[in-house]
Amino acid sequence: FCQAAQKEGIKPIAGVDFRNDNEKLYVIIAHNNEGYFNLNEFLSEHLYKEKDFPEYPPLLEHTTVIFPFTRHDDQLYLKRNQYWGITPTELNKIRIIKYDTHKMVAMTCMTFIDKIDFNKHRLLRAIDQNTLLSKLPKNQEGSSKDIFIGYSEIKDQYRDFPELLNNLEDILNKSKIEFQFGKNRVNQNQKTYSGSSEEDRKLLKTLCKKGLPKRY
Repeated sequence: FCQAAQKEGIKPIAGVDFRNDNEKLYVIIAHNNEGYFNLNEFLSEHLYKEKDFPEYPPLLEHTTVIFPFTRHDDQLYLKRNQYWGITPTELNKIRIIKYDTHKMVAMTCMTFIDKIDFNKHRLLRAIDQNTLLSKLPKNQEGSSKDIFIGYSEIKDQYRDFPELLNNLEDILNKSKIEFQFGKNRVNQNQKTYSGSSEEDRKLLKTLCKKGLPKRY
C-alpha cells in the first residue's frame, strides 16, 4: 500500500480498526513511523497471545484514537489524542442533542467499490462463518452503504458540521508513514539479535536443541 501510494504521489496514512470478534472498539491512526511501530507492537502482542483487545487502549505515542459514537459515554473523559467518530447517519443525533463537537471527527467508512463488490464480501463472510449466505448474521457483514464516494459528496454530507471534517483533516495532515523502496533503499531490518552474527548462530543452535523434545 505504501509503495503504491508513494509511487503515485499520494501520502500514505496507516491505521488499524480494532475489534473483538466483530465488535467495533476503536480505530488507531499512526502519525509517523514511530507511531506505526507502537501500533503494531500493541496489535501483535494481543494477536500472538490470542487475547481480546482492551475496551480502551493504552496511550500509544504518536497515534490518534477514534472511538465509534455507538460507544459514546458522557462520563468518559477523552485523552488528548482521542476523539469520537461520527458517521453520516449519526449527524441527526448530534444535531438534536447538540453535543460539543470539538472532540468529534467525520468518520465515513468506504470499503466497497460497488454493490457487486459488497456481494462478493458477503459470500466470503459466509464461507468464513461456514454458513449459508441466507443465514449469514447481519453483524458478521459490512454495510452496503460503505461504498467509495468523492470528497465533494463527503463535504455535502457534513455541510452542517464542517468542524468534524476540519478536525479529521488536522489529524490526517499530521499523519504520514514513509518507507524506502527499490535498489537504493536503506536496509531497515535489524541486522543482529545478540550483537554479532556468530553469537546469533550459537543462540539459534541452542534454541533448536531446546525445542527438539517439544516438536518431535
